[in-house]
Amino acid sequence: LDVAPERWPALHARMLDDVAAASGVAAVGSAAIVPISGDSWVPTVIVEGSTEELNVYFNRVSPGTFAALRIPIGLGRDFAPTDDRSAPMVGIVSQSFARRYLGGGNPLGRRLDVLRSSRLPAWSMHVVGVVADIKVERLRDEPEPMVYVAAAQSPVPRPFMNLVVRPSGPVPDAIAAVKQAIAHVSPHISLDVDLLERRVRDSILRERLLALVSGFF
Repeated sequence: LDVAPERWPALHARMLDDVAAASGVAAVGSAAIVPISGDSWVPTVIVEGSTEELNVYFNRVSPGTFAALRIPIGLGRDFAPTDDRSAPMVGIVSQSFARRYLGGGNPLGRRLDVLRSSRLPAWSMHVVGVVADIKVERLRDEPEPMVYVAAAQSPVPRPFMNLVVRPSGPVPDAIAAVKQAIAHVSPHISLDVDLLERRVRDSILRERLLALVSGFF
């Protein structure tokens, strides 16, 4: 899809709006990293009041992603449509991040400073929410601390996105409606469909196979 980078956020927003309005869709969001994917984005961050450089998982999500994935917000708020490049930068952290690195006080309002890297500029954000943990790589792993960035505030916009859709009825009907909605935005947008249920099942099968193979040694 040949779209100028400055138009990516508007295109993403239109896709989310059109999919949300599609028949059979209960909730929709977008995420750079989805559960049980094995993907990772690990910048270096310093928590306000500390000098320790932390390498933790980051994720870039849109408003509605936590609802679509049924990830509870335990404290504070979700990202809002107004959390864009014109607004102060905000972040949401997982419970394990808040426990490990923000313990002993109210995490809301704490500043996180992301250090400059070869691929990212330096930037700062303030925590506006705390959400439940998710497992990124394997089901047997303990949840890793994670920081969520508002997709519309990402310092480096990306042309690709993972749409996260929770259907309100039969999955095949929702998939057809989502494909139609995205084709209406642009027929040139490519789309691959995967089910979270399938990811979980495949992860369980891999772990059982690993246990079986290990038993031969």
